[in-house]
Amino acid sequence: MVYVTTQLAKTFLAMTKAKTLQPPSGELELTWPTHVHVTKNGQVLVCCRGSKEIVQLNKEGKEILGRIAVSGIPACVCFSKERGKLLVGLNASNKIQVFKTRQ
Repeated sequence: MVYVTTQLAKTFLAMTKAKTLQPPSGELELTWPTHVHVTKNGQVLVCCRGSKEIVQLNKEGKEILGRIAVSGIPACVCFSKERGKLLVGLNASNKIQVFKTRQ
């Protein structure tokens, strides 16, 4: 699945196999979403610049499973299950914030 953020609509869109963009169903509002990462098990991680957090969504992108506050404006996110770490690139500071996760 391919995901595209849309800052004006405060959400993200999923590209279907028919190459059409569809918003997730449900009441999901994100504050200035900019980057999306899909984990190996299909969960969706979204950088939200406006709220300075990473939002964790279920596989369908319809339900918020968690929120992780970061120390700056998140520009990109990546999750490594093998290392048990969530890496967040911070905008304008050239820093990476690392979170240890439960495995």
